[in-house]
Amino acid sequence: VQALGSGDLEVRVDDRSKDEVGRLSRGFNEMVGQLHLARKQIERNFKETISALAEAVEAKDSYTRGHCDRVARISVAMAKRSGLETERCNELELAAILHDVGKIGVKEGVMGKLGPLNRRESKDMRDHPEIGARILSTLTSLQRVSLYVKHHHEHYDGSGYPDGLEGDDIPFPSRIIHLADAFDAMTTDRPYREALTRKEAFQRIGEERGKQFDPRVVDFFFALDEDGLVDLIYGKALEPDDREVESSGA
Repeated sequence: VQALGSGDLEVRVDDRSKDEVGRLSRGFNEMVGQLHLARKQIERNFKETISALAEAVEAKDSYTRGHCDRVARISVAMAKRSGLETERCNELELAAILHDVGKIGVKEGVMGKLGPLNRRESKDMRDHPEIGARILSTLTSLQRVSLYVKHHHEHYDGSGYPDGLEGDDIPFPSRIIHLADAFDAMTTDRPYREALTRKEAFQRIGEERGKQFDPRVVDFFFALDEDGLVDLIYGKALEPDDREVESSGA
């Protein structure tokens, strides 16, 4: 009962006795089993709701189809590489899936615009992290998630937004999501530009190490690439760099 009270729904007791204690034990095990199933259903419904929110954002812009899922997968892989504890990894995954949820509040016509944004449109777009954070902060269970979403466009050198945070003042999960988000944006066709090649994207990330991106996060990302995990996440759809071409030719 103490274990159950602390949230352990895997606990079971010996119910082999045929007396009153055995009947009580079997009833206890059945109750815990039903609680376990109920929690699994709640978790499943929660994840489906989160995914529906992400899909609602992507529905506004066909160019970002699958973006949130890819950003989440890369972010989680980097987080695990960094040794981030499980609870924080779970929160980071939710934040990565929902990092663009604030774009629901961006005016029609701004997302997907073919030409450059004017000053007002740029401000509308830059407001989306704070809009997303406000949406998520209404849920008690998503307070840290909302914080990570709010700061996923901060730059390591303080030149980002919305608060111009710098270095370790930026939540670590936000720094991870920022790089994953930037890489996916670089390697995806957008209305205002064609996708960069794989080589160009990696080169740009390296150039921004210590400026736009946290140096440690860049190192984690490059380590994922060396292990082949980046290509695995993208289904090997990215254009290979020169080194890989030479290796395959040899």
